Parts: sequence; structure tokens; C-alpha cells
Amino acid sequence: ATGGVVGYSGSLGTPAQGVLTNATGLPISTGVSGLGRGAITTLQNQAGMTNGVSIANEPQLRYFCYIGDGNSHPLSTVTSCNGINTTGYTLAQWQGLLPQATSLTNEVDWAAIEAILNDGSANVTVKIPYGTAILDNQIVIPTNVNATIEGEGQNVSALLFTSTAVNSQGIYQAPANEGIGLTVQDLSIETNVNQPGGTAISYQLAAANEVEGYARPVYIRNVYIGSNTHVFPYNYYWNIGIDLQNANFGEIASSFIVGQDTNGAMNTTIPSSNMLYGIYVHTPLGPAGSPSSDGLKIHNNLILASQYGVYLDGDAEQDHLSKNDIVDTNYGVYQANGEQATCVYADHNHTNVFMAGFVLANCATGEIDHNLIFLNPPANTSAYGVVIKTSTTRINIDSNQIHGVSSATGITTYGIDIDTTSSTIISTNNICSNLSYCANSSASSQYVYYMGNIGTAGTNTTFDIYPSTVGVYANNYVH
Repeated sequence: ATGGVVGYSGSLGTPAQGVLTNATGLPISTGVSGLGRGAITTLQNQAGMTNGVSIANEPQLRYFCYIGDGNSHPLSTVTSCNGINTTGYTLAQWQGLLPQATSLTNEVDWAAIEAILNDGSANVTVKIPYGTAILDNQIVIPTNVNATIEGEGQNVSALLFTSTAVNSQGIYQAPANEGIGLTVQDLSIETNVNQPGGTAISYQLAAANEVEGYARPVYIRNVYIGSNTHVFPYNYYWNIGIDLQNANFGEIASSFIVGQDTNGAMNTTIPSSNMLYGIYVHTPLGPAGSPSSDGLKIHNNLILASQYGVYLDGDAEQDHLSKNDIVDTNYGVYQANGEQATCVYADHNHTNVFMAGFVLANCATGEIDHNLIFLNPPANTSAYGVVIKTSTTRINIDSNQIHGVSSATGITTYGIDIDTTSSTIISTNNICSNLSYCANSSASSQYVYYMGNIGTAGTNTTFDIYPSTVGVYANNYVH
């Protein structure tokens, strides 16, 4: 019946070509071509989608077999997809509906999300409805897609990752160029297994793909990252909460990132078998003049139970950290190598740390001001409020409060510590309490200015300034 309309009335036969109408419940076998494209087009039309963007109130995921009820639904167990009887479907048949499926053990929620991200559009929004999606694989965003993944709120819409594969990611994007951005917001990204090599949100722009002066920001807002328990005890952890490589002028805000915490208030350092970085911003060496990870705004976040709260490495210039709570971490903010550029500007943050609140290395300029730093080292260790090291110059440390809160024995605590190769450091109006030393500078530190600082309420709270240090030491007080 070439070119004709075929009605179903018993035996269908094997037409060479035709249009099948008024038939339901037919089995689909091999030899059917074009099904995938047609099926997806049909599902999109039913969802009211245009170029991958929903224009209907009902989340478009429902039309791609998405369930999201917090239970496991491997494809082999799903019997209905948007009115289609999928009982006994083979993998090939499922791939006609959800092309990214690779196994009948794949969770249908994961396959539905991937189907939308891979619909061929340049700009895709995936709206995660109320409930919990079960995902057995990482969400991989195509390299040429500007993606937005958004829910209805933390602990309202959740993606639960269950994979135990080594280095498994949560949401992963390796964009083709710097014009490709990512937004993740109003969502929980959870795990119910430890992820010692996994990252919850990973944006990896290769240095070779950077274009000077052309960047689409990465926005991560109101996101929970951590154990699926949501509240204490936090039984499971991601190795890295948020990992941004060569991201510019974006924002990480109002998010809660937590490692494994089953003890409540920590009283020891965070071990290697726990979250390594809450937020990791790094910039591998790229083309001359490449923008790297500049101008990020990291604010109003809570980071708990991590080895490093925020770790910056490479040419991460003028990143602004403000009003973050970084608690029960070994280090609060650590800029490992500023490449002699403008380093972090950190203000009005609260840190409660075991080893150091702020560490800046190899920076040309930077500022740490109006922060509240609590030092809580375990027995027989040292802790530091602010550490300036490795040829760092022109850093302003102003109006911070640094308090020792540990009652452990054999500890040494420093408010501000400046190493042998740093110079032109200005420390003013800081308040230290219950510390071994409010400030410490070594033999070769040059042009160090301590003015208007106060040391109070502690045993041996002094300013330990090496006699040959060149600089100004004036109007400091010890009570």
C-alpha cells in the first residue's frame, strides 16, 4: 500500500510504505525506521514544547516518561510512557523514545532528562518538578548547549545520584567555547553513596576554548549539595561540591554544601575520606591573555564539613567572597597560586576552622576585611587566622575578628602570619582574642604595617614581630 493509508483490521502484513492510523497497542519490532525522531517530536508536541522550551504549565519531563517519585524505575520495569504501552520493551525500542538510554537498567528519570538536553536546541531549560528523581548516571550536557536546570526549591526538587562508579559526576558540562554557560538553581543534588571521586556540579571549559573578552556566566543559586538525608546526620559526601574551570563573571549564591558529618559539632580535622573542596575554582594555564576564572561572586553560602571551604587555584582574579559561613573545615578560603595577579576580595565571612581561616599565596593584590574567624585546632597542632605566603604583595588585612576557641592541649594559634617572601602587607584594626600570637612576621618580611590592632582576653596574646622586619608598628594594644 505504497503512499496509502493503512487501517488496522487483523493482519497488518508488511507494507513497503504507508501511514498507520487508528491503531493502538501494536508491538514494535525491528525494521521500523524513523521512530526515534517521530516519537520525540510527538512527545514534544504533546508537551507544548518549542525548540526544547516548555510553553505549558506541566513540566515537560512528564512527557518523556519521567516519574520523579523518589523510587527506582529502571527502564525494564516501566510499563507505560505518556500513554504508550512499553511493557517488555527492548533497549532498541526504548532508544526510539529516549535515545540516550544505554541499558535497560538505566533509570527512566535520568533518560528523560538526557532526552531533553539532547533535543538539538542551543538553549535548553529542564524544569525539575516537586519530588525526587533517581539517577544512575551523570547528567552530561552537550558541549554546544546553554543549559538551565532548575527546580522548585532546595529540598523540594531533588536529583538523587546513586552511581558508585569511580569519578562519577552529578551535573557535568565541558562547553565547546566560552559562549556556553550553565545555570543550576532551586534544586537539591544528593547522593546516597559516598562519592570519593565525584563532583556534584562540574563546569570544565578547556583553556584552548577560551576567547578573550567573551564569556557567558555560570550561575549556581539556591542549591543543596550533600547527603540525601538533608539534615543531620549527613551520612554521605561528594568529593567536590562545585568545580568551575575557567568560568567568568558568574555567581555561586545562597547554597548549602555539606560533606559527611555524623558527629554534629566536629572536634577534629576533616579526614581525606570526606569532601575535599566545597567550591573549587581553578584555571589551568591557557592562551596569553585568556580571561580564566575572573570576577566570580561567591556569597551567602553555607559550607560544612570539608577539607577546604573555597579553594582557588591559578589566575582567578578579583573573585569576591562575601557573607559566607564556612564551618568545620580545615581551611576556610585558600588561594593556592594567584599567579601574581589580583587575588580574592573577602569580606563579612564567618569561618570556624581547624587549620587556617584565609590563606593567600603568590598574589599581587588582595583584601581580607571584616571577617569573623574562629580557630579550633585539635591537640598538638597550630592554627592561623590569616596566612600570607609565597611572594605575596600589597594585601590589606583590616577589621577582622580572630578568636581562639579550642581548649585542646599543646596548640599554638596565630592571628596573622606573614612568611619570609611577602611584602607590603597592611594589617589594621584587627581584634585578636585567646591566641598565642596576634601577629607573626618572619626575618625577611618587608614593608609590613601593623597599626591599630588589639590583642585581648587570652594568655600570651602578643605581637611577635621579628626585629629586622622593615615596616611600621604603631598604636597596637595588648590587654
